Amino acid sequence: MSHYLRGSGHPIHPALEGVISPERYHAEEGDAALRATLLLQTMTASPLQPVGESWKLMFAFAHAHQDASLGARPEVIQMPSPIVFQSCFKRALVTMDAPLHNLLLEPEPSTLDGSTLFHAWMHASLLLQDDFNMA
Repeated sequence: MSHYLRGSGHPIHPALEGVISPERYHAEEGDAALRATLLLQTMTASPLQPVGESWKLMFAFAHAHQDASLGARPEVIQMPSPIVFQSCFKRALVTMDAPLHNLLLEPEPSTLDGSTLFHAWMHASLLLQDDFNMA
């Protein structure tokens, strides 16, 4: 996650084709605060930055019990369960399932410009939030 947040602009990855318009990609290219801003705005449902020192973002993890055969076909890329953002609580609920486990095992790119499927999944999770989450 820290590698994703330190990157600038939108990650470059085939999984994001069609998610970000070329115009938006170029307008926000090189924006060092873009990814952190997207995370903050998604988790707070506000374009404003929190003030004071007492605020925090929370990530809660639930482990999915799955059949061991789920990871048996490496040629089929399975995407992890979507992140559930609860902006009233500044909380993100992340399901630790076999596809997310596989994404987390990907080696980190050697540069901040490099992107993994995890980066693409995280970025799409932030961009494709429909509405205010009342979960």
